Amino acid sequence: MKRPAFIMVMLLVAGVLLLFIGCGKTQEEIDTDQPEEAVTPVEEITEDVYIEYMAHQMYIIEKYNQLMETDHDKYFQEYVDAMAELPEKMGVTEAAITAYTNKATEDAEAYMEIIDRIGKRAEELLDKDK
Repeated sequence: MKRPAFIMVMLLVAGVLLLFIGCGKTQEEIDTDQPEEAVTPVEEITEDVYIEYMAHQMYIIEKYNQLMETDHDKYFQEYVDAMAELPEKMGVTEAAITAYTNKATEDAEAYMEIIDRIGKRAEELLDKDK
C-alpha cells in the first residue's frame, strides 16, 4: 500500500478507535481516571493541537510498524510506551482527545478536512526521519 493511502487508512482507524476509547465508562469514570490537574477540557484543545496530536500518533504507528517488521519483540514495548507517553508529551489527556473527536465528527465534511491536514502533517514528520 502506498504511504499516503496507508496514512489515510490509519487515520480513519485511529479516529474510530478514539471514538470507542471511552466506551463502557461513564463520563464520571473517565473524569476520575485522570488527576484533576492533568485534565485538559475539550474547549482548550484547538484544532491545531488535535491535528498535531493525531499526526504524532500516526507517525508513531508508521515508525514502529516499519521497525517491528524487522524485530517485533525488540520494538513492540517501545511502541506501546511511545503511544502511552504521547498524551502527556503533547499536554492533553486521552479523554479530552476523545471528547474533541466526538465533537469534531459531528460535521463529517469538516472532519474530512481535519483528516487531510492530519495526513499531511504525519507525512512531514515521517519525511523528517528519512
